[in-house]
Amino acid sequence: SNQPILNVNPIELDFGTTQTKKDFEITNIGTGVLNWFIGEITYQQGDGWITSVTPDSGTTTTETDTVSVTISRVGLDPGEYSATIPVTSNDGNAQVNVSMTVPEEPVLNVSPITLDFGTTDTQKTFNITNGGTGTLTWNITKDKDWITVNPTSGETTTETDTITVTVDRTG
Repeated sequence: SNQPILNVNPIELDFGTTQTKKDFEITNIGTGVLNWFIGEITYQQGDGWITSVTPDSGTTTTETDTVSVTISRVGLDPGEYSATIPVTSNDGNAQVNVSMTVPEEPVLNVSPITLDFGTTDTQKTFNITNGGTGTLTWNITKDKDWITVNPTSGETTTETDTITVTVDRTG
């Protein structure tokens, strides 16, 4: 008899904190023609972060079909995310469980980005804030002897660090 049997491997895809593309395979471990397609993805956290599942359908007899899954972390809050990709066939159903982590990432914000001392000013300030999550560690280097910066390093999570820049006009 021509009895196709759906086999999906692996059934777990863990993208960790950095990976954006992984594959799983669909094979027919029976006989005959296996017709399969990808159903509607179910998200346990977030929505739409699985950006591509290709191909989304196929037929197989003895060959292996490779399905690529692509994700995006853009715009998501830090944390753990999971989803389920259903695979439906004329033999039955399977599912691929997908997980990924959006890490805490700091984002450097400096304001203002220009300091104009004019002809008489000797001291100005600017602010460093963390526009992301986690801890932002920052360091300032100067390339002119007539500039003094205080402080020259620090860390910020949600607070604003104020930096004082002093210029020495003598000489």
